[in-house]
Amino acid sequence: MIAIRDKKLTIVLALMPLLAISVLFWTAHINLPYSPTIAVVKPSADGLTLTVHLVLRRPTSCEKVTDTAVQESTSQVLLEIQMYDTCSPLLSWGNVVADTLEGYPFSVNLKLQTPLAGRTLVDKATGQKIPTLER
Repeated sequence: MIAIRDKKLTIVLALMPLLAISVLFWTAHINLPYSPTIAVVKPSADGLTLTVHLVLRRPTSCEKVTDTAVQESTSQVLLEIQMYDTCSPLLSWGNVVADTLEGYPFSVNLKLQTPLAGRTLVDKATGQKIPTLER
């Protein structure tokens, strides 16, 4: 009877570090690419280049564009931009760099295959229409 109880205690004690590591992992913040807010888009004179103005949550020195996507149809253009925060560690349990309420402006140029010509711009991440600045 004592031998069985000792085996169970040994198993429980052996699994405790694994349980502790699991709890730490599930409570951690993993730094992944994200889609920033697209504030406004300014088309070029020929309508083939879009200057996308973003509002970032961190200083622009911390942000890196990791991917862009433009999906064109006859009625709309879907835009997607992925950013990565290079100032934050891959895994953390709190904010390393403080967010501000003001945001930081950042611009990205995207190329179209055909001129914009009145098509609606849509943020793929949110599904919302993006306002345009006329030239």
